[in-house]
Amino acid sequence: TPQDNSVTGRLQSRRNFSNAQAGPSFTDVVLKNAVYGVVVSTDEEVLPENVQLLVEQTGTTDASERMVKQIINENYGLVAAYNVTLLSDGQEIQPDGEIEIGLPIPAAYENSIVQVVCLQEDGSVETFETRRSGGEAYIKTNHLSVYAIAAPTEYSEGKKAFPWLAVAYSTAVVLAGIGILLLRRSRKKREDERMNAKVKGIAYALIGGTCWGLSGIVGKLLFDTRGLNAQWLVTARLIIGGLIMLLIAFLQKKEKIFDVWKNKKTACSMLLFAAFGMLACQLTYFLCVQYSNPATATVLQYTSPVMIMILCLFLDKKLPRIIDILVLIAVVAGVFLMSTHGDIHTLAISQKALILGMIAAVTIVFYTVWPVSLLREFGSPSVIGWGMFLGGIMLAPFSKFWVLSGKWDGYTVILVGIVIIFGTVCAFTCYLKGVMYLGPVKSSLFSCMEPLVST
Repeated sequence: TPQDNSVTGRLQSRRNFSNAQAGPSFTDVVLKNAVYGVVVSTDEEVLPENVQLLVEQTGTTDASERMVKQIINENYGLVAAYNVTLLSDGQEIQPDGEIEIGLPIPAAYENSIVQVVCLQEDGSVETFETRRSGGEAYIKTNHLSVYAIAAPTEYSEGKKAFPWLAVAYSTAVVLAGIGILLLRRSRKKREDERMNAKVKGIAYALIGGTCWGLSGIVGKLLFDTRGLNAQWLVTARLIIGGLIMLLIAFLQKKEKIFDVWKNKKTACSMLLFAAFGMLACQLTYFLCVQYSNPATATVLQYTSPVMIMILCLFLDKKLPRIIDILVLIAVVAGVFLMSTHGDIHTLAISQKALILGMIAAVTIVFYTVWPVSLLREFGSPSVIGWGMFLGGIMLAPFSKFWVLSGKWDGYTVILVGIVIIFGTVCAFTCYLKGVMYLGPVKSSLFSCMEPLVST
């Protein structure tokens, strides 16, 4: 960590930070308080040469706590507050321009969604866009005052959580029942193998989309009422779900589950699928849910059928048929109506959520198209299992999977279990089974049942 200059507390660079991403945005002037770890950085002309940083940990008022709950979330509270001041020739000064303040995130909240706020003397609270880096929460401002870390501290069992969950369960059961009936119907049509495969593919795609929609709702509950974050949840669902799928594959094929690693080409293909398909798809979707809501994330994600159709037409060197265009318009319109109820204003989201949602759509294209040959050669349990497990391992060092955050009780365990079993193992298995039977385009269209569940 940086060392304080004994006279001014000024650092001329951030070379001593652990890496290029950890540390402040400005590099001309970097001041760090050795006691509390608060960092102030800015351009050279903003502060006088002999400036010193003074930090005092302070308490918070009931008025400030109430404002945080009103502005951010009723489950949030203030977990650390600091009076940050700058001194020049013994006099308190304000910066002559923009500065960046970094507050240390308490260890108990390092995996929580935190936000830096400014506490005014009258009890009002000013919020800022917060950047996390190297264990610090950074914001940019042009004045100094009392700044605090807000994080989830209370986890109310809100009355609205359980009814929505019950609705989600009911919808999932109904749609899963439709899928099961279609599967039973397919078994009765042995004389027509083509129709049998089509009905199976539709059923699998419906069930997969239903389970994905359920996982979005449950994931949002975990973020809002249990203080979990998307990175940790995605890591957990991929690693644990991957191990379950590999166990299933081992019981079916024994040592053959390792065949994919015996050939360099298939091994590289599997690694790419794990990183840019399985991991990227899940992480960007749940981050979008975290920063918006399941319906909005699903609307953005389900622009992917358009991309898949265009890609397949391009690869096959074909022009779209009229029926393709009509189906495409109908699906996109249906997704929009189901997720917004016709009110376009419900799509007013942050730029971060918009970017994450569109990236999620692109990764679904890769996730759908890339593993087709792997699935046919090695089977879905092995491919899905290795993809999940490796994707989770790749994310684990960044999400600190081994550190639990938020409130853990029986309800939390049940919700996480739903996300892993239904939203991960069942969803991915059924969707990729649908891809095997229907192909990428049709399976992506039928899986659009997800938005109905996510709303």
